[in-house]
Order: sequence, then C-alpha cells, then structure tokens
Amino acid sequence: MSALDPKIFFSNERTFLKWMHTSVTLGSVATGILGVSATVGSGLNPLRCALARATSRAADSRAQTTHARSVVGLLLLVLSIVITAHALMTFHERARLLNMRRTDGFESTSAPVAIALCLIFALVIVYVSAIMKKTAAEAPPPLPAT
Repeated sequence: MSALDPKIFFSNERTFLKWMHTSVTLGSVATGILGVSATVGSGLNPLRCALARATSRAADSRAQTTHARSVVGLLLLVLSIVITAHALMTFHERARLLNMRRTDGFESTSAPVAIALCLIFALVIVYVSAIMKKTAAEAPPPLPAT
C-alpha cells in the first residue's frame, strides 16, 4: 500500500471549512432578514413572528413584503442548516474513504446543485416581492365615489 500525502487529508478539512463558512454566512443573512422583518417593539421572538407571518394571509403591499422577507429568511435559515449537515456528512464520508485508501467516490454533484437551486428560488422571491412593492407604490389612488 502506498502512503497518502497529508495534503489530501488537509484538503478534506479545507473543503469542510469552506462549506461551514458558506453555512455561517447564509445563516447570518437569514437571521438578519428575520430580525428586520420582525415587528419592532412587539416583544416577540423574531423567529416566532416570522413563522406567524409565513402562515398568515397578507392583505396589503407592506404586509406582503414583510411576508416575503419572512419566507426568504426562513428558507435561508433552513438552507444553512442543510448545508451544515451536508458538510459534516461529506467530511466524514471522505475521511472514511481516505482511511480506506480509496481513490474514487469523492465527488458530490447533487447536493451543490440542489443548494444552488434553493438559493435561486430565494432570490426569485426577493425579486418578485420588490417588483410587487414597486408596482403597489406606483398605483394611482382610487377615485372617490360619486
């Protein structure tokens, strides 16, 4: 058996740390979005407030924008947790393969694609909510009844 270069083990750790960096950044953004979308001065937990908004029906434009922020914040928070779990499982699986001196089975193609699709979905929600807010702000006031 040939000895494996220590760089290979360290590259597994670097990949894990890069995934964790992405997860922490995404979780921080999600927490910020949820904090901004929470009702100021309500004394409620921002996550509880976001969950309540995400399950309720919004009537006006401002409520719809807050609703969209809550949905995006929750989606990004869940995605951050999924990325953390994926990074941990991938790190342990690759470490196991390295300890067995395997040279194949290290690729991970489906999870990065799924994560990218979830991020695209979140950005589409943000874009659509911004368009809806702009359209509602530009709408002419209703005519008075005669």
